[in-house]
Amino acid sequence: MIYSYNCVKQKKLGENSEEYYAYGISLGEDILVGDVTCDESFAKEIAEKLNAFQASPVHIFEIIENMIIQKYS
Repeated sequence: MIYSYNCVKQKKLGENSEEYYAYGISLGEDILVGDVTCDESFAKEIAEKLNAFQASPVHIFEIIENMIIQKYS
C-alpha cells in the first residue's frame, strides 16, 4: 500500500475569539492529525517526510511529535 500524506490548512478560533490558521497532516479522509503547527512550510516538510519514508499510520503521531521536538529544541 502506498501512503499519501497531505498538509491541511485549518481555520481556528483562539483565545479572545481571534481567528488564526493552523496546519495539520491528513492521510486520505480517514486520518487527520489537526493543529500540528502554524508554520505551513514545516507542515509541508512533515508531510513530505512521511511520504518519502512511507510511514505507517500507526506511527504518525509519534513521528510528528518527534519532528516538533527536534525543530523547537
